[in-house]
Parts: sequence; C-alpha cells; structure tokens
Amino acid sequence: MAHSFIINKYKKLYFSDTLKIFITIVLFLFPYKFRKYMLSKLFGYQIAQNARIGYSIIIPASLEMGENSYIGHLTICKGIQLKMDKNSHIGNLN
Repeated sequence: MAHSFIINKYKKLYFSDTLKIFITIVLFLFPYKFRKYMLSKLFGYQIAQNARIGYSIIIPASLEMGENSYIGHLTICKGIQLKMDKNSHIGNLN
C-alpha cells in the first residue's frame, strides 16, 4: 500500500502531488498569513515576509519568493524549481 507522504531521515515530509493539490485547495479557506505559514512549514517553501500568493495551485519542487514578489490568482505551478527575485511577479491565469 502506497503512502500519501513519507518522512525521510532528515525529518522532512514528502507529499504526493495529489495530496499537495488537496492541501493547497483546502488552504484557500484560510487567511493568507496562515496559508503562507502552512506552505512554509509543510512544504519547506521560503516565502519573504511581504511576498504574496493569490488563490493558486502552487506545488513546485522548491519555492523561494523574494521581497515584494507576487503570484497572481488562478495560476498553476507544478513540478519545477521556482525562484522569484525581489519585485518579481507572475500574473493571473498562468
């Protein structure tokens, strides 16, 4: 039986893509600060204090968002390593 997540020897969680999508969609129901906190803790994303993510499905292999960076609404990002520098933007519907 396959598990939806695995904890490796470094105590980092690895989730299946289906479970990541489900968690991301469930997090839509919560305020942004809580969503950002949970994305950082669960998936290990590095999100700057004033970076923003709209209502989007963001499940890259790794994510680093610099100061004032923004990912717009209804954007799907999956399976890549995403690094956004200071003041960078990804628009809506990408």
